Amino acid sequence: MIRDLRGRPDHLVRFSDETTPDTRTTDRQKVPVYATVEEGTPIDWYDDLLARIPDAPEVKSRWVLANFECLPCKTRGRVWDGLREVTIHVSDPRPYLGAADEVFLRKLGVPFDTVMRRAQRSNRVAFSQVFGPLLSLIVEQILRDSLGQQLIRMLQIAEKRAWFSQWPAEEDLGDVICELRRPGKSIIASASEYSARSSAAFARALEKAMTYRGEADFGRFWFGPDSSDLILRGTLKPLEDGHAFDAGNERLTSMLDNRRRSMVERLTRNSAFAIRSRAPSDVPAFVDMDSRADKRIQAADIAVGLARHILGQEGPAGLIRRWAKVYYNGSRLTENTLEPVLRFWSQGSKGIRL
Repeated sequence: MIRDLRGRPDHLVRFSDETTPDTRTTDRQKVPVYATVEEGTPIDWYDDLLARIPDAPEVKSRWVLANFECLPCKTRGRVWDGLREVTIHVSDPRPYLGAADEVFLRKLGVPFDTVMRRAQRSNRVAFSQVFGPLLSLIVEQILRDSLGQQLIRMLQIAEKRAWFSQWPAEEDLGDVICELRRPGKSIIASASEYSARSSAAFARALEKAMTYRGEADFGRFWFGPDSSDLILRGTLKPLEDGHAFDAGNERLTSMLDNRRRSMVERLTRNSAFAIRSRAPSDVPAFVDMDSRADKRIQAADIAVGLARHILGQEGPAGLIRRWAKVYYNGSRLTENTLEPVLRFWSQGSKGIRL
């Protein structure tokens, strides 16, 4: 990520980068972590870092980590103040696998992962027949908790309450699961990565839907059910925004872009949404972009690297102490929702002090 910022498309509004903590600290499971920087969010902290490390060959999170303790205390404070406005997204498969563990431990006295690995080694046919459907159920739950699926369900409810046509029944996720399957790669890992990227892609639209929901409920009382379109109108704009991900997984970006376009098409199919800023065909695509194209992707790289380090040192509790918005498996992580996930994270690993 050499610091030669190239030209970038003007339509991009959000910028995300990703990482994965060391699997030795996460029970050999990949736990994808994303950081998202919004257009318009001050990133003076990024410029502060550049001013303090002008000779750095790269502005990578690992380089910043290696030099963070050498920064003046005031600079570190300004960096953390700015980083607080970055949104962090975590998708951890272990709570889903933990539910299966409880069943297998109670019935067989052996964890689910152990039984599954033994079955896979001994008889692949039996494994696919017995554990294939169970894995699909786990994957489906991971996907249903993703923010993209939550948004679809909320829009379905909103449209059912309005006067115009209803959305179809809750969709079958079988096609998505088939797209995620890749030879030699864990379907659980693929689903977790998809869920984390979905969280980064759709968090803003879901937040808008939640904001407008109260206004829509009030409006229906006074003006009738058609006012529930406030939810739909509030969601449309952030769904149309351009989003850049650091290059590396064009397939997932394309999958999410297709789902986003499907939502936009449904929202604009009715005359209630005739007033639009652009035609459906002009909605910018989600893109994978070289991090040299914009310093906001570089800022996201630094933020996600620090988040990865904090997870390793302090677990999720460290994230909510430093970031204003943290999404964990499709839910906002707060002090009140922290306890159930703490058992999956060990704390106190050695590292630099942040």
